[in-house]
Amino acid sequence: MRRNKPMSVSFLATLSVLLLSSADAFGYSYNESPNGDPVRWLTSRVSVVLDTSLSRLGDVDEIRDTVEEAFEVWTETVAFPFEVEFVDGECGAGGAKIDGVSCIFVEGAAPADNGDAGATTYVRYLASSGAISEADVVFYESAGPWSTEGAEGALDVYSVASHEIGHVFGLGHSNVASARMYPSVATGDQWEGGLDEDDVSGAEALYEGVELDDEAETMSCTASAAPGRPGSVSPFIAVLLALGLLRLRKPRR
Repeated sequence: MRRNKPMSVSFLATLSVLLLSSADAFGYSYNESPNGDPVRWLTSRVSVVLDTSLSRLGDVDEIRDTVEEAFEVWTETVAFPFEVEFVDGECGAGGAKIDGVSCIFVEGAAPADNGDAGATTYVRYLASSGAISEADVVFYESAGPWSTEGAEGALDVYSVASHEIGHVFGLGHSNVASARMYPSVATGDQWEGGLDEDDVSGAEALYEGVELDDEAETMSCTASAAPGRPGSVSPFIAVLLALGLLRLRKPRR
């Protein structure tokens, strides 16, 4: 598996709106723009930079391959209307910034008010349509140790990545404990197998009837928001920060 290969993709990340089926069978969630539109990708192609800082979690090629595998568990199950391409490179200082570039990178530690987070997904979107303009995923080195082989006492890169990528595709957290989008993970946990029915139902509901608008790819963000809620926005741009926190919990016994 190498970089620069296309695959189907989707995106989103937040906890603000909990949507249940009519029979209350599902616990998936996703966000809505101020106009009431679902927050999701409306472009036909999304480029994701796999930053060189991923080497802080282990061998950089192995970590990048693991992240790609986490994308594939979603894209090989759900028929997203996009392609995603990976780029090896550098996002520059402060990878989670408003620059129109979607980046997966590593920082030393979570902010003090999110000290138990293993990773966070940041999402920026257009207030006028809900179209996502970029998504950044940050892993926190200090939450580790990290492993790609299920080492005892370590956080599993694949498990954490497949959760955060659900946010990148557009999903929020789920209250279904077996779902990839359930918002906590323990050291030593390894998520194996396919997606939960709740994950699939959420992604399919989010992208049902989507109409692509490639002009959204060239738009840049001009407004910011406080963590966890939309802030003051122009008629065109909104920014949603610090979404999709993946909390750490004590290992199961």
